[in-house]
Amino acid sequence: WQARMRNLDEIDIWWDYEKPAYQYDLQTYNYELGTKFIASLASRVKQLAPDKPLLVECPDNAFEEGESVQGVDREALAELFDISGCTAANSTENAMLAMGYPQQALYYTLLRSLAPDKPVFNLENQFLLGNDRFTDYTYGYAHTLMWEGALYGLSATAAPILEPMDDTAADIRQFPQCLEAYAAGCLDLNRLAPIVAAFRQEPAEIAILWSLPSK
Repeated sequence: WQARMRNLDEIDIWWDYEKPAYQYDLQTYNYELGTKFIASLASRVKQLAPDKPLLVECPDNAFEEGESVQGVDREALAELFDISGCTAANSTENAMLAMGYPQQALYYTLLRSLAPDKPVFNLENQFLLGNDRFTDYTYGYAHTLMWEGALYGLSATAAPILEPMDDTAADIRQFPQCLEAYAAGCLDLNRLAPIVAAFRQEPAEIAILWSLPSK
């Protein structure tokens, strides 16, 4: 479920057409409406299953342009649920760098900052393999992505069973190097959990202003 805003072209009040404040008010109203809807669902589920932990799952588009026009208040929802969940894909390809920009790691950091005492799950940890998917680098990419995610706050991961959707996204079982790296990364992280926890407890070097007006 998503709350989608109307375009400015669809607003009938012509004298407010050029006023950004009207669009902001409309977006804020729908933003809060969507948040209240999910909050009501959470309240209902807690009544029906009080002993079950609740999880809210969000896509990894928190830092994309225009995200504030649609969606809900992630910070408010993080307080209501017991687990912060996401569906974040990890890309192994970058034209300029050995590894791609750590967008998923940044997203894990955001979820941890919104709810520091709650675990962060990635329920669809997809690996987007580029043209080098069959090379020896695939293992190193996937293993590094697992470690990077854990150091930035990822608590649990699940790899989805998928049919090929395009030239890059596919079931990791089709790529032995990627599957082996995924499994080895999880085993290594469990074995070295105290060290990983020590890294994660280090204070952040920078802070990001996170609010609807700033977005």
